[in-house]
Amino acid sequence: MEALEINKDMLHKLIDSIPNEKLPKAYELFIDLLDEDDEKLTEDELAEIDQAIDDLKNSETYSFEEVFKDLLKE
Repeated sequence: MEALEINKDMLHKLIDSIPNEKLPKAYELFIDLLDEDDEKLTEDELAEIDQAIDDLKNSETYSFEEVFKDLLKE
């Protein structure tokens, strides 16, 4: 499977689209990413990543709320 090339500009645009009231949660997510050890991904996680790449290639997009709906309930 061909990997999607992601760059910082893409992430900056995504961050710029986050509503101000959700910035604290986004901050926590980024901090968690930076604090992670080099954990191996499970087969399920790898399958989810493959699905996400396929969705992007097919121009199937999801809103911030759809992607993080479970985390935003906290």
